[in-house]
Amino acid sequence: MTSGNASIIFQNPNNDVGFFYDNLKASMAELERISPDASQLEESNLLMKLRESLIDDGGQSTEVTHPYGISIYPNNVAYFVWSAISIIGIVAAGVYWWKNPW
Repeated sequence: MTSGNASIIFQNPNNDVGFFYDNLKASMAELERISPDASQLEESNLLMKLRESLIDDGGQSTEVTHPYGISIYPNNVAYFVWSAISIIGIVAAGVYWWKNPW
């Protein structure tokens, strides 16, 4: 998967798979470009730069940067439909119970 969006309704940059793919490709290219005789300082700087671009450090936790919703990507539409039907069912049951209490 190299392009597209992991969102169903709102297309925003947080869900852009192409952006994250391009970022990973650029990171791999940088790793391949480093020469075998590079100094330890150069290697360390490159690895720190890659860590900053690939990992989100949120204070208490550290997470890998990824598009929001990619974990359920092939089934995003199914989860959306299932959620919508469930919410409609809950609202309908609530209205029915409100109109016809025990």
